[in-house]
Amino acid sequence: MAFNDEVDQIYLGAEKSVRRAARAAGVGGDWSPAATWPLFTITGGPVRITSLFGHVIALFAGTATPTLWYNTLTPTASALCTIAVAHAWTVNEILAWDGLLGSALIATIGEGHGQTTGTNQGFAAGGIICLPGSIDMINGIADATGQVDWYLTYQPLRAGAIVTPIP
Repeated sequence: MAFNDEVDQIYLGAEKSVRRAARAAGVGGDWSPAATWPLFTITGGPVRITSLFGHVIALFAGTATPTLWYNTLTPTASALCTIAVAHAWTVNEILAWDGLLGSALIATIGEGHGQTTGTNQGFAAGGIICLPGSIDMINGIADATGQVDWYLTYQPLRAGAIVTPIP
């Protein structure tokens, strides 16, 4: 194997992080009432998602229970997690997902450990493998006031696999 091929193999397995900056809240932006919008696109092959969290940068005035969805390139979709909201999110809350399919993001101020109980495995068990597609937000309730920056860490599982934030 040539030296450049060996270097490529090392970098192929390296984790990468991407940030999807918040857009203005409300109609046409993020958190439009009863709307769906994409956060990240996965292209070029499968990836292993090892972390996904949101950083609240503008106050949410109301409450909602939105859902993060994974959509493959075929017409199927599955819920990654719900975002349990029992209060208005405040600035600098971290919405941490533990990696368990169908679980809730846990909101904490300024830190997020990503595990709701000591028995959860989720990301601790090695991550979530996703084929090319998108990770979308579904806002099923009418709260359209806040803003969240989203961060995703992943490992490409083949050359050319990449996660791109959707502006």
